[in-house]
Amino acid sequence: MKAPGSKVMCQVLFRPMLSWVLDNCKGAGIGSVCVVVGKNADDLKGLLPPDAAVAVQAERLGTGHATLQARALLHGRLAATREDVQALTAPVLRHRLLLSFAAEAEGKRPDALVAALLDELPFPGG
Repeated sequence: MKAPGSKVMCQVLFRPMLSWVLDNCKGAGIGSVCVVVGKNADDLKGLLPPDAAVAVQAERLGTGHATLQARALLHGRLAATREDVQALTAPVLRHRLLLSFAAEAEGKRPDALVAALLDELPFPGG
């Protein structure tokens, strides 16, 4: 989606998209909210709850990177770790994997495939 300003400020039913998300987080009892902002961070100031954590994505690296930053910040870290990548990979990829009939007959599942793949990937620092 190409938008002139912040995507999350696009109007949905006469309100910025972000306000819908924040209201639903509050309504669901979610206490810790982290909003990843880019170059248009000032546009969001009036919408954010005072206790919201803010992670700045100075360079636009995509939603996956923003999600990693937010997870790291919510866990008290300034940078994403291997743990963050491992925690988010299966939820992001599982619906994109189509197992063969043979794999399903053997009881294999997408999450197990993702875990095996992650075990094979080299990560900087171990």
